Amino acid sequence: MSKSIARICLLIAAGTIAVATTSCGASKVSQCNSIAKVTKEVETAAKDFDSPDTKDPAKAAQIFSNMAVKSQGFSKTIQALDLQDEKLKNFQLRLVTMYESYNKTFSKIAPAIKAKDAAAFNSQLAEIKSESVKEEALGKELSAYCTGK
Repeated sequence: MSKSIARICLLIAAGTIAVATTSCGASKVSQCNSIAKVTKEVETAAKDFDSPDTKDPAKAAQIFSNMAVKSQGFSKTIQALDLQDEKLKNFQLRLVTMYESYNKTFSKIAPAIKAKDAAAFNSQLAEIKSESVKEEALGKELSAYCTGK
């Protein structure tokens, strides 16, 4: 999750500069910036997965529980953005859906770790990987739209 979110942020930031210099409407630029701000927060939160604590099952479970709460917050933050651009509204809806999916998955993975339920853990891990692929594709689409490429 961390690498694809980082890519989204970098691409959106670069795209925002490109959009601003190609005389695209400020409204689109500011809306892209609003989304980029939230994705930057997601990137920062995702760094928790790089913690050495993830090797300790109890601490790893807590990290996933915390990420469940954070992903729900990101979903609400994205949903609350007042976007006017129709395409950005579509991206907004897709981001909300994605963060809600992460929330559900993270909420299920923490108990699986605590219960040492390998099957449940692996199932949720597969779900995370699937969402990460979708997230990367969404990031590319969003970046292309915000940069005009």
